[in-house]
Amino acid sequence: MIAPLAFVVGLSMAKEALEDWQRFIQDMKVNLRKVSVHKGGGRFGYEDGICYVETMNLDGETNLKVKRSLEITLPLDDDEVFNDFKGHGVSYGVNSSEVEIAAAKQLDSETSIALDLYNLAVCHTAIPELNEETGSFNYEAESPDEGAFLVAAREFGFEFFKRTQSSVFIREMHTSGSTIDREFKILNLLEFNSKRKRMSVVVRNESGEILVMCKGADSVILERLSKHGRMYEEDTKMHLNEYGGSRLADLSFGLQKARGSRSTLLGTMNSLKAKTSIGSDREAMLEQVADLIEKDLILVGATAVEDKLQKGVPRCIDKLAQAGLKIWVLTGDKMETAINIGFACSLLRQGMKQICISAMHTDLIGGDAEKLIVLLSYAAGFPKQKALVTRLVKEGTGKTTLAIGDGANDVGMIQEADIGVGISGVEGMQAVMASDFSIAQFRFLERLLIVHGHWCYKRIAQMICYFIYKNIAFGLTLFYFEAYTAFSGQSVYDDWYMLLFNVVLTSLPVISLGVFEQDLSSEVCLQFPALYQQGPKNLFFDWYRIIGWMVNGVYSSLAIYFLTINFLRDQAFRAGGQTTDMAVVGTIMFTGIIWAVNVQIALKTSHFTWIQHLFVWGSIATWYIFLLGYGFSSPLFSGYSFRILDAVAPAPIYWFAALIVATVCNVPTSSTLRTSGLSTDGSPCDSGDKDL
Repeated sequence: MIAPLAFVVGLSMAKEALEDWQRFIQDMKVNLRKVSVHKGGGRFGYEDGICYVETMNLDGETNLKVKRSLEITLPLDDDEVFNDFKGHGVSYGVNSSEVEIAAAKQLDSETSIALDLYNLAVCHTAIPELNEETGSFNYEAESPDEGAFLVAAREFGFEFFKRTQSSVFIREMHTSGSTIDREFKILNLLEFNSKRKRMSVVVRNESGEILVMCKGADSVILERLSKHGRMYEEDTKMHLNEYGGSRLADLSFGLQKARGSRSTLLGTMNSLKAKTSIGSDREAMLEQVADLIEKDLILVGATAVEDKLQKGVPRCIDKLAQAGLKIWVLTGDKMETAINIGFACSLLRQGMKQICISAMHTDLIGGDAEKLIVLLSYAAGFPKQKALVTRLVKEGTGKTTLAIGDGANDVGMIQEADIGVGISGVEGMQAVMASDFSIAQFRFLERLLIVHGHWCYKRIAQMICYFIYKNIAFGLTLFYFEAYTAFSGQSVYDDWYMLLFNVVLTSLPVISLGVFEQDLSSEVCLQFPALYQQGPKNLFFDWYRIIGWMVNGVYSSLAIYFLTINFLRDQAFRAGGQTTDMAVVGTIMFTGIIWAVNVQIALKTSHFTWIQHLFVWGSIATWYIFLLGYGFSSPLFSGYSFRILDAVAPAPIYWFAALIVATVCNVPTSSTLRTSGLSTDGSPCDSGDKDL
């Protein structure tokens, strides 16, 4: 079995390499096309009207989209019209907004706005990279939100431009045009994790003040405020509720100012000691130090970041729901945000009954959690909780689970599920490295499951059933001959025939069935998502289907053996009156088997390419080529099969027997294909529905 396995692996590698090369050539042809810009003389726009899209690392399909202009801009190819054109809309990014003007008036003073912007620019772990073309800085951050905060701080005049091992440098840009570079020495860094839900940095500014800048979830920051730091708490809560209703991810910021604070200095020293310690209590020591430092904060502000849904997410979830999949959302967002995101992505709909379960503690998955099956959205903030919920569903229902995520906090969930899918993107590659499948966008999950999932199930089911069929059809003929010869031990087939049957003569067609078969087109699969239920319901690999293939194999073996024996028993084999010997009987019977099983797989194949034709009919041709070469080899090697093709080819009965045997063996299959119809839900389901 090593040879077929190696062939499958090699074939897959060659197929992927060929497709990658074809996509690369097609992309390069488009990328290297010349474009023309408006330089006078009526020249404007692209010459070929094609927009280049690189897709080699996405879904394997090169998309070339025609670039078309709006009707209102069609006359702009004329020089005079183009020069006289003036926009009558609202300009964005040219003049300062009301927020920017209000903020600029207070940046010179130590207001909450200025302190909040300092917090945005200092409390992070990002690294700036200078873009030499634009002269601005790009930020390599742990998350897209952190990078967005730094860009926002820069737009308001606080630009993070340099980081060393011990300092962070901020450039203040005033409305007068002057700039001031400030250095903040990093004394301690308390990193963010999903359990703490916050991050803090202890710094010393140029005037010697020690500042504790903290950012995190509002539930964590608000409970650590001092009595005098709650001036804006009620207004902030109101804004946070509005953010949650608008599907925005919110974050709160706190600050502690203490010139040489004893608790802060002591906490910093203990933090350094805890970080360098080795032992089981290291995490507990760090948590105690963090609690000592991150207290008595002043609320300085809150932010909201719009985490836009990727293109095609609502449609994808709708299709998955139509396919009968049960969808759970495990998120660390607040319940209000999670519910609004559920409506945005079509997971929840108006009129749908909602059951919300909330808990004050993080150990929600402890004890009796049987009623969690009714949850549609679960606020799981910790990676461990996501993994536990996945395990709960998998073990409690006994169903196959699939987990999809794009961040490091999704790794536990992805590994716990039966099938893990990682989305590669701005959140990093941790989820991708831990997954079984990797996709570039969430919407590709629709095609992965509904199209390729359906195809793969049908391919594997038919391939295994066909393996059972062809080996029963071949093996029982040996048993019949043994019974016919009173179990003398004599084999009707040459040893080389039996060796090559599974390795060469019937292996390639079944490989093509398992790799290239498409019972329905991708368009039909996407149009009828309910077809995916054929897999979970196991419609094509149940005992009824398996026994049917076994009965077909028994029927084929009886037809092959007894038709061949009866053709040769009572008549001369050649025109000269010669009768058949054991080698001729075995060769004629084996020829009937090769034709019967290969025609069977040809009838079961719904999607033919030149590869399937080559493998199916090439396997039959290989049998005759083998007979020719084997027969002309030395008699010491070929034995009784010396020049066997010269013996059987001139006899009409040899070709007639192969034709009759192949026809009789495949009559039931042909009848089944003609009478196949629709599934119980009205959608096409049978692989033999050729007219679909």
